[in-house]
Amino acid sequence: MAAATAIPLSNNDLQILNTVFDPESSSDTPTIRIDACLPPDPHIFDPAILTNLRNRELSAIRLIESYATQTQDQPNNSNADVSSTRRETYLQAHAILTSIITEHPDYASAYNNRAQLHRWRFGSDSLPFVPSAPTIVLSGDAQTSTPNNSPWHQQQQQQVASIAQTLADLATAIKLASPRSQAAAVSPQQARILANAWTQRGAVYLSVARGLKGAGLDRLPDVVLASSASGTATSAASASASAAAAGDASAEAEAWEGEGEMEYGFAREDGAEEWKGWDRVRFEEEGSRCFYVAGLYGSEVGRAMAVMANPYARLCGAIVKEAIRGESGKG
Repeated sequence: MAAATAIPLSNNDLQILNTVFDPESSSDTPTIRIDACLPPDPHIFDPAILTNLRNRELSAIRLIESYATQTQDQPNNSNADVSSTRRETYLQAHAILTSIITEHPDYASAYNNRAQLHRWRFGSDSLPFVPSAPTIVLSGDAQTSTPNNSPWHQQQQQQVASIAQTLADLATAIKLASPRSQAAAVSPQQARILANAWTQRGAVYLSVARGLKGAGLDRLPDVVLASSASGTATSAASASASAAAAGDASAEAEAWEGEGEMEYGFAREDGAEEWKGWDRVRFEEEGSRCFYVAGLYGSEVGRAMAVMANPYARLCGAIVKEAIRGESGKG
């Protein structure tokens, strides 16, 4: 086997490779300050209220856990029974979390948990988009496009709607829990919410990218996005009403957002539904960024996924592997 030729790398080359494969090694990596002396929630200071809210959140979580236990203990139930019970469980848990949000619209944890509930109900590993609407064959071999109320359209619209609902809740949770500035500290409870919310957002983006790849698509189907416009308007109106109900705390969060957007997303929010125009690579890039920020707040999953989901890191890894195979073949 021929001896391998060493290729000298400059300090700049090494820094670029380290940044691609280990983003936290960069000298530009921001520092997250966690202060245990800060109040657990930056908007709700009454311990009795916080205890009550957490107990109610826990009751919603226990509904999901109870459902999981029941389905394991009764494996012979029909798919229809399981689906119906799952839907009922979702609606009950959703009602609990929504009531919390209605009463305390500045409580970040409830938004974070409701987003997780959406993902549990509608799935999140990989969203199975269908490449195109099937055609209907009429007499004489004539074909017509599938109507907008067809099962195909309904399935695709439901997926886009579930994505929108999940991302809207995560955006609110992140906005409410984020520090006022990059230099400001957060409580350990805030850090956990932010780590979870950013991890969830990254997982959603990555699942969309995988779904698009599996369907051979580069972007979300235009016909589905156009058909879901009315639902989007309704969701936006609902979000605006919730924001108005939040009062001073919500206005304060808006002020933080407007004062200056920060590179690593501490108070930065993407456009409400800007993601609808992204291509598959953009979803992967944004997913990697979200995992990276989650890692900064302490998420081990975020740290691991930040590199795994980074399309450029995967490309560099593929190039390195190909080079190694090439060198091995010369022997």
